Amino acid sequence: MALPHFIIAGAPKCGTTALWAFLSQHPDICMTSNKEPSFFSDDPGELEKPMSMMGSGDLHPGNYYRGLSWYESLFKHCQKTQVRGEATPRYFMGQNSASLIKSIVPQVKLIFLLRHPLEVMFSAYWQEHKPGLKLPDFVKMVTTNHPRFQFYCRIISYQSNLEKYYKHFSDKQILVLLHADLKQKPLETLQQIFEFIGVDKTFVPNNLEAQFNQRAIPRFRTLQRMLYSPMVVKLSKRMPVSLLPYLRPIRNAIRQLNLKERKNSSSIPSSIRQQLIQSFEKDIVYVEKLLGRDLNAWRT
Repeated sequence: MALPHFIIAGAPKCGTTALWAFLSQHPDICMTSNKEPSFFSDDPGELEKPMSMMGSGDLHPGNYYRGLSWYESLFKHCQKTQVRGEATPRYFMGQNSASLIKSIVPQVKLIFLLRHPLEVMFSAYWQEHKPGLKLPDFVKMVTTNHPRFQFYCRIISYQSNLEKYYKHFSDKQILVLLHADLKQKPLETLQQIFEFIGVDKTFVPNNLEAQFNQRAIPRFRTLQRMLYSPMVVKLSKRMPVSLLPYLRPIRNAIRQLNLKERKNSSSIPSSIRQQLIQSFEKDIVYVEKLLGRDLNAWRT
């Protein structure tokens, strides 16, 4: 069976795209061509609902319904000698992701990246503008406990999300890293990952300083919503798997062309920042104990 040896399982907005790109360069590693298969998730997608009815779940539906043969097909380009991997950030807070992974690939190794909780929240907020969502001001979302703000809170619930995995997997199967380390000392962090998954740790990827998932907003919101619309999602579900490698790049290219750089994002008032940072304390303490590191930078 062609299944992954390791999974980058989150957290969202913590550098998983960069990590996927770096690992994809390693000759001993084979990553899925589709960066986020979302197979180990059966959660429904909020994007298929009207904006007024959106809840606190992931925007896109999971792909568990596609079946194991579909998932295995994503690794068919891999050589037998390569270590197979995939990256799906939504697994981090998926309701059943940990148990689904355990049931199918119990020996898999799991990699998690964590980041300053407030940076994750604000980054996730702007990321949700990319599909064309018209969201309220971030501060208003906080003060009204907007459903999408509740989703951001689910992402940075580090303790509850990680404990789901420690319940199903041994400590030796889990590697928790910091986004700041991948950004500030990428080669050292990658060598740690290479050793963890059992590949040549002397390999040096190109473009270690490259920027991924840069800030952007749609040029034409209506067009972007159409490209992410339920109709397009449902149509893609009915298409043969053999066609997706050709059609998906076209759709993604149009999405990218319809984006423009987002400049000067609104700042968060200090009172709201302090309110949020205080609410993170339990999770900050948990990660400090887990990693044996001082994370006072997350308290500022």
